[in-house]
Amino acid sequence: MPHLLTPMEAALIEKVEAMEWNHRKDRAQWERQATKFQAEIQSLQTQVQEVTTILQSLAPLWGITAPRQP
Repeated sequence: MPHLLTPMEAALIEKVEAMEWNHRKDRAQWERQATKFQAEIQSLQTQVQEVTTILQSLAPLWGITAPRQP
């Protein structure tokens, strides 16, 4: 014969399930944000590299020394 839950047990299980659902939802949101931030960082790194390349090309024309690559 299956054990019937008391109202307190049922409420506790409901709360735990709600907490788990919220945790999964929050984690999915954080993972989406992390992926977005990684893409933004990569884009900024590419832009910095492009600007550095342009400056290194133009530096001799301006009579200055090009910045060294880190």
